[in-house]
Amino acid sequence: MTVPNAEQVAAWVGPSGLFWVENAARYAETTRPHHAALLASGPVAPGDTVLDVGCGSGGLTRSAARLAGPGGSAFGVDLSGAQVAYARSLSAVLPGVAFEQADAQTYDFGAGRFGALVSQFGTMFFDDPAAAFANLARAARPGGRLAMVVWASFEDNEWVTAMVRALAGDAPPPVPPADAPGPFALSAPDRVRGLLTGAGFAGVELDAVHGEASWGADVEDAYPFVLGGGMARRTLAAMPEADRPAARDRLYATLAEHATPDGVRFRSASWLVTARRR
Repeated sequence: MTVPNAEQVAAWVGPSGLFWVENAARYAETTRPHHAALLASGPVAPGDTVLDVGCGSGGLTRSAARLAGPGGSAFGVDLSGAQVAYARSLSAVLPGVAFEQADAQTYDFGAGRFGALVSQFGTMFFDDPAAAFANLARAARPGGRLAMVVWASFEDNEWVTAMVRALAGDAPPPVPPADAPGPFALSAPDRVRGLLTGAGFAGVELDAVHGEASWGADVEDAYPFVLGGGMARRTLAAMPEADRPAARDRLYATLAEHATPDGVRFRSASWLVTARRR
């Protein structure tokens, strides 16, 4: 029997989920410009019932609950049990917030339950995105709003190109396939439009968001965080063990090149995707 999203479940239930719990505040800082752009798009109205897809440690869920106010609520789902538990611990005193460890591709949310669907880098990991977005569309009320941020292309994101190329050295950098589950799976606007339109959404718009954020106060602070991230771990794991010390040295040097008085900073780019349920 094939288990949907089996590879992602294994990753996020295991080391990846624990890593992002331990570094939740750092992750929030690296994605801060995109979080702000999503909220500024006005996805949540007072009284809304909101679904946060791939909620992680629940930062966006809590923001959505505050916007929805006393008459609304926010429900966050994520594959990572560790992140869901951490989200609950941070949200205990906030009314109208709930979390569930669940796969948004297959979870039965109920039909027409939500007036707003939001996601901050949580929708790029489905192994069947057409089925996943159809499931999310079923969960939305007619006219319900969708707002999500997804990474733009690999080439447009300095935070990953600089780091991966430093690790790879003279070898070609391991660029992930554009349509495979992973950070850049929804980086192609035409693919996003097709998936959402086919799932039952209308008025799909993509707006570019550009930002710059700190990955650490200085190189010594940023280096372990970057080295523990999934992209760095996968790049190092794919090379011979004898080549890894030099790769780590190149990564350290790249972080030093991006060190400023305001931290080790890299540019990033995302798409703010908005739509309505037909």
